[in-house]
Amino acid sequence: MACMSTFRQSLDEVRRKIAVVSGKIEVLQRELAELKEADKVLARLCDAEISEPDQNAKPLAAENSFTNAISFALQSGRGTQLTPVEVRDKMEMLGYDFSKYSSDALTSIHTLLKRMAKKGTVKPRRWPHNRTTYQWIGEAERTQKAGEDASATNDDR
Repeated sequence: MACMSTFRQSLDEVRRKIAVVSGKIEVLQRELAELKEADKVLARLCDAEISEPDQNAKPLAAENSFTNAISFALQSGRGTQLTPVEVRDKMEMLGYDFSKYSSDALTSIHTLLKRMAKKGTVKPRRWPHNRTTYQWIGEAERTQKAGEDASATNDDR
């Protein structure tokens, strides 16, 4: 049994490290997106060429996965809570191509946000007048919560 305890400690340590590294990656991705946007704005102000093709200035221009695009839009919100309409607007701003959808994309965004909330990747918040906002939950926070849940389960035994 002592061996299993050692394995459990190792597992917890690996999960903590994954959470830390994942958190750093998310921060760097947001910082990179902000720097690219600043480069674009400053280049226009200076009448200079943008350092990257316009395709790269719109990070979602080549994204095919609707779920990934929604995730990216929420992540780029830097922890802010967004309504489904704001998520759609953010996706458009980031270059997502909605022309391939014959139906209303907003309905799909609502559906995916609800699924993501059930999975625990976003945190929904209900407001008066039947308004819901969603906030991205980073990998670090999810891993930490999973570790806390596992500890609570082990404490119950």
